[in-house]
Order: sequence, then structure tokens, then C-alpha cells
Amino acid sequence: MPFVENVDVTVQTPFTGSSTEVTLQGTQGVAGPPGSGFIDSGTFNAVNKGIVPTASGSLMLGSGTHPWKEVHADKAYLGNVFFRDENTYSARVNAVTNIISLTATGLHRIIDIPAGETFVIDSFEGICTKINNPYIGPSVEFGTTGNTSRFLEESIVKINSNNARHIFDDPQDSLDGPASISVNITKASQAVGHSGFFRANGTKIVFG
Repeated sequence: MPFVENVDVTVQTPFTGSSTEVTLQGTQGVAGPPGSGFIDSGTFNAVNKGIVPTASGSLMLGSGTHPWKEVHADKAYLGNVFFRDENTYSARVNAVTNIISLTATGLHRIIDIPAGETFVIDSFEGICTKINNPYIGPSVEFGTTGNTSRFLEESIVKINSNNARHIFDDPQDSLDGPASISVNITKASQAVGHSGFFRANGTKIVFG
């Protein structure tokens, strides 16, 4: 199930290369404070490699899902980048489902939490992408695959116009991995041509 998990990092040193090979002049491994990019410490070449965090707080070339060939201009969009904060690593996460039909019941996974990580939940959202004839919206619950109402019990989603957004605030919960967070459509929307997607917003934490 696809989800968004991006951190906007400014690469402070120039690079050259084609779409399949990038030579990054400068930074090799150490992340500065949030918003500061990388701390220069050397030169290396990267051929279609990804960046992954390490337990020591470094960023190193590895088997990440975002290859260097995706680096463009002065921005790099990296998934699962954790910034050091005291004895932990953390990253803001906005995870989303695919666009799905709200006129059918069903369970939809929002995000997987790997072993060793904790996801602190701030809010859940439902967003309407299309509706032809507004009527009573769907009822949903948020939880895990094994307990579909663990975080929020069944509630009607009020998204009866295009681009409407319904925010479910303050679930007052967190989840340790390995586990998955999901949304369960318990009652289908009675509107015509109703579609949308759901979000889980929060912070991923790794205690190191």
C-alpha cells in the first residue's frame, strides 16, 4: 500500500551526473540539525544508490528506495530520514492511502510500522477527491489490521463536496512496530460517484 513519507532536505553542495549516475561533491554521511542539510565531510560517487539512516545518526549509501538519480536542483526528497534529538531519532510522517471508492465497504492499510519504531499519532483525516451527487457519507473507523477500531470508533466522515477535508483530532495513542495502521469503511457512502483518500499524521520515533 503506497504512502507518503518525505522529508525536504536541502543539499548544500553541488553535484554533477546523468540520470543514472550522480557525483555528489562534499557531504558523506553526517546530518545537521533539521533544515540545515548535510555537514560536509568528504567526496563520494553514488550510482543509483539510496540513503539510509544508521544507529549512530549518520546517513550512508545503502539499499534505500530513493536513488541518487532522483536528486534534482538543490533538493533531495528522502524517505525515513531521522534527525537526532537527545537519545532518539524522529521524523514527521503524513501517510496516505490510494484514492479509493467510498461507496464500498472494506479495510485499507495506511502505513506499516517496522519493528523497532514507534508511531505517535496526531490525527486522522478523510479527503474527498470526487463526488457527483452528495448524500450521506461513509462511516469509518481507524485501527490496526487485528483491531480495526483501536484508535477511533465508527464515525461518519463529513466530506460531501470536492476537496472537502474531515480531521479526526487527538486520538491519544501510539503504536509500536511491527504493525499496520488501517482505515475500515464500515458503511458505504450513499452519495453517487464518491471517492477519496485517508491520512494518518504523526511522528515516527526510534529510540537509540
